[in-house]
Amino acid sequence: MRIYTRALIESEIVALANNLVALGAEIAAADEVNAVSVPRAAALHQNVPNPFNPSTTIHYDLPDDADVTVQIFDVGGRLLRTLVQGPQMAGSKSVLWDGRDNRGQLATSGVYFVRMRTAGFVQSRKIVLIK
Repeated sequence: MRIYTRALIESEIVALANNLVALGAEIAAADEVNAVSVPRAAALHQNVPNPFNPSTTIHYDLPDDADVTVQIFDVGGRLLRTLVQGPQMAGSKSVLWDGRDNRGQLATSGVYFVRMRTAGFVQSRKIVLIK
């Protein structure tokens, strides 16, 4: 392999500099897109569909990496199902509830509550299962 060395002429220097600036702009634009996709605040959104049968999707947002718990409770406050429990990265998330409890039994028609909990944040939403 031969390596040749020579001095760059002015037009080559300008072209090289322009390419580096363009590359830097592309990287900055990509960073901006990534920054926009992270939610600004924690939130538990209304499930879709609601009412539902046989399953529903629960959407939630995490502005930072966090330990998250998403659980389903009946109207008496009894825990029916834990859908999410553990560390998650920041971002918009979703989880499916198939209408079953922690033992795999189908829940009856009625009103339930989904609760999302992280450090310093708790929010609940009413959801309705119909058969």
